[in-house]
Amino acid sequence: MKRVLVSDAMASEVAEILGSVPGVKVDVKTGMKPDELKAVIKDYDALIVRSSTKATAEIIEAATKLVAIGRAGAGVDNIDIPVASKHGIVVMNTPGGNTVTTAEHAIAMMVSLARKIPQATASMKAVFGKKPNSWVMNIATKPWESLAWAESAPWWRTVPSALK
Repeated sequence: MKRVLVSDAMASEVAEILGSVPGVKVDVKTGMKPDELKAVIKDYDALIVRSSTKATAEIIEAATKLVAIGRAGAGVDNIDIPVASKHGIVVMNTPGGNTVTTAEHAIAMMVSLARKIPQATASMKAVFGKKPNSWVMNIATKPWESLAWAESAPWWRTVPSALK
């Protein structure tokens, strides 16, 4: 039985997919301190990290069974590659793993800037005070006249009926 340690928080599907492979047992142990990782790494054949876990020379030296270190993400600066290579441990990463998310975020930021959302947020905070836990509202059921901008933009009053 091959054992894989996932030492950083990531999607639960990672453990599910790896755990569905016959002969593979996956343990998810996040938030370990370096000494804790060093103490348990000897029992594992593979280590999967993100950016929190640092696979230092000391940890890699203690990993007597380790054959692979996988980095969920683009960089491998948190893995001592020369020491891993010296021990025959393959180091790999997933540089394209978050490409879609990054692109979506970039587009959202561009739209936010084009629509001046940061300025609108500052204006709302100035009018309504400190932001409560949630500003989410069902706009189809709210009287738009009560909102600060409704008088200056009468077309807003038509939005709730358009949503029904």
